[in-house]
Amino acid sequence: PCGTGPLDGGMERADNFKKTLDAFFDGSPPVVSAPIPSGPGQGNGSPGNNGPDSSPQTPKPSRQPVAPNSEAGQVLSSSTFINLESFLVSSKDTIDNELFLYQTPAFQWIPSTVYRYDDFIESLYIMSTDGVAGKKFYIGEDVDHGHVYGLVNIAAFLAQSMKETIQYDACDENSSMVDTLSLMLVASSAKATKTTIAPRTKSTWNAQ
Repeated sequence: PCGTGPLDGGMERADNFKKTLDAFFDGSPPVVSAPIPSGPGQGNGSPGNNGPDSSPQTPKPSRQPVAPNSEAGQVLSSSTFINLESFLVSSKDTIDNELFLYQTPAFQWIPSTVYRYDDFIESLYIMSTDGVAGKKFYIGEDVDHGHVYGLVNIAAFLAQSMKETIQYDACDENSSMVDTLSLMLVASSAKATKTTIAPRTKSTWNAQ
């Protein structure tokens, strides 16, 4: 997300993490010692799986070709990335309609207008191949079903994102308290401005 504030709200984040894992793995614990479902409602007949899904798949976005021997090319051609992307493509509706939700002023949970699967998958593509400042998003291990590790990492990331920004349908950090350091920053800044980040949150002071 655009902002991920202090690591508060641990229980809410833990609930989001479990919700995301349940959505990914149909409520069954993810394993790497046996084949896993290729998406919600698909797979090997384990509890919660309903067999192959015949629904049409979302076409992959058009991307600039990369050299197969380049670092990005090696990531894209790895079974880990291929399996991860395939799983996420089959999970598009689940991600959009069950995970990327925000709460309206009427306390209803509806699909976000800011956070959508298509943008998420493109961001993941960039962060797992190019990265930022030499750091890349962890997508799993180069072992059988190693992409499951990447899916769990994505679940942890989304749990934080759902807590900090998605639930507000806003692309900014949401804070509900002003601590002593914040007050010191405000007092020392001539450009301090008061802004309301999102509905149902307290106003916060941001030192420019």
